[in-house]
Amino acid sequence: MDTYPPNRLGIYDMHGNVWEWCRDAYAPYTTAPRAGDGLREPRDAEARVIRGGSYDYGARFGRSADRYWDRPELTYRALGCRPARALRRE
Repeated sequence: MDTYPPNRLGIYDMHGNVWEWCRDAYAPYTTAPRAGDGLREPRDAEARVIRGGSYDYGARFGRSADRYWDRPELTYRALGCRPARALRRE
């Protein structure tokens, strides 16, 4: 609810709620990203990337640069998703 100032991109409250599922498969950064959207999608990957930390982990994990993984069928209270939409240049 806009408790703190926004980050450089004007976005509020991005960290500290729950780990967020990412679309990327968990793969080494040596896996080439797909042209256009940068998605890393190796054929044999079963795990998906999670980022951002959660309320029941320390502040050290509350960075979008921290990348971990889990299986897509996993559910627990500290793991969720953030709706997003594509940005258009005008």
